[in-house]
Amino acid sequence: MAVVFVTDIGNTSVSWGVFDEDRPLISGTHRHAGVPSRAVAAVLGNMAGKNPSAVGVSGVVPEITLTVWKEASATLDIPVLRYRTDFQPGIELGIDRPDAAGDDRIAGIRAAYSLSQGAAVCVHAGTAVTIDVVTDTGTFVGGAILPGIQMALDALHSGTALLPRLKPDRPITAIGSDTQQALLSGCVLGTARAADALIKAMRKERSIENCPVYLTGGDADLLNEFLLTAVQKVPHLTLLGVALDLQAAMAHQR
Repeated sequence: MAVVFVTDIGNTSVSWGVFDEDRPLISGTHRHAGVPSRAVAAVLGNMAGKNPSAVGVSGVVPEITLTVWKEASATLDIPVLRYRTDFQPGIELGIDRPDAAGDDRIAGIRAAYSLSQGAAVCVHAGTAVTIDVVTDTGTFVGGAILPGIQMALDALHSGTALLPRLKPDRPITAIGSDTQQALLSGCVLGTARAADALIKAMRKERSIENCPVYLTGGDADLLNEFLLTAVQKVPHLTLLGVALDLQAAMAHQR
């Protein structure tokens, strides 16, 4: 298969990677802070010298994703394709209103299915925490969405008069000895326990108690410290899913 360059444009950052089949050659993440030109610069600037045969653009921020696709298409002499518009996921979408599901969820669970070759759970710990399930036959059947750790901390700060603004950090104990530690316990340890409970319930609901669980996203390392569930961390899971589907599309066109 060909070497491809793929993007995952999230709510706060753009991630990119160069893949040779399922192997990441190089990758990076840059904050765009909601500014389309920053995402364009991150994508085009990091593509220099990589010589991919095609580019796959995916994202959950429509305006920025569209801008990156347009600018890359106008600048590059190779195919620049949009995920789920110009090329499709290699799994069945057995959910209601699949058009409303984010590219990151679909690409992540597609990659999880490729890695497991069967049923799997994908946990993406980013701006939001998503927990999704794919069946033995490769059908994405849905999942759960809850606030990410930073979002939870921000909501508690903005919705109250006295609670401080914090960045995600490791709580020292479950019983916070001051307000800061209490916030971290609730938002970090609480998110981990919520994820544990949801994973357990989903596995039981689908009778896939022994299926693997894959963890990815910017807060994956922090969340993993407090999860009771055994997981496999895959830093580039979303990008991998986009890359696999782009490579399949390019092979089909030959």
